[in-house]
Amino acid sequence: MAAQETLLYGSGHAEQFATPDRPHPNGLPPEYGVIWPKLTDQLIRLGLPEQELGELGEDVETTMRAVLMWNEGKKIPGINEQFTPNSLRYHDGPHTIHVWEGLSRMLPGFVRGQLAAGVEMAAIQRNIRGVMIASLLHEIGYLKRAKGDEVYPSQAALYYDHVNRGIALARELIPKLHLTGGVGDDETGHRDG
Repeated sequence: MAAQETLLYGSGHAEQFATPDRPHPNGLPPEYGVIWPKLTDQLIRLGLPEQELGELGEDVETTMRAVLMWNEGKKIPGINEQFTPNSLRYHDGPHTIHVWEGLSRMLPGFVRGQLAAGVEMAAIQRNIRGVMIASLLHEIGYLKRAKGDEVYPSQAALYYDHVNRGIALARELIPKLHLTGGVGDDETGHRDG
């Protein structure tokens, strides 16, 4: 039987949900607990503000948890969206974590290059936030909604549409995650009103 756990996502939103039986805490893969502290230490040494990295860490955790749950066909409390469990062997949650892990390993070198080129820290911070969230959402277009995607007989049928679907879903879902650091309208193309 799965235990009850509070899912924290963005700006103080929290609800109880049943956690799947996983060997890692709070729905995060073990890679996160190893890679994120090492990455933040390196980025702080390069001059990125610790507070900004703390907020980014919250957003990465929120997005990672959400993507993994959606890949498993789980519904996130407070977000009216559900996907069928991901049946693809490659474009799935573990692949998403693998891409995020690779990005995290390359990021300090990117930052060093940007600093050497004279790029302002604020621009570097925006780029890091954008690429981190994008790495976690990059396969979301392969997810098939539990209702409304009946035109696709299978997830494999999403192949030709997955990029445009992913962009549209990211624009729709990012605001619902209430990311601490936010992702601005200019970054998602989302407009209210």
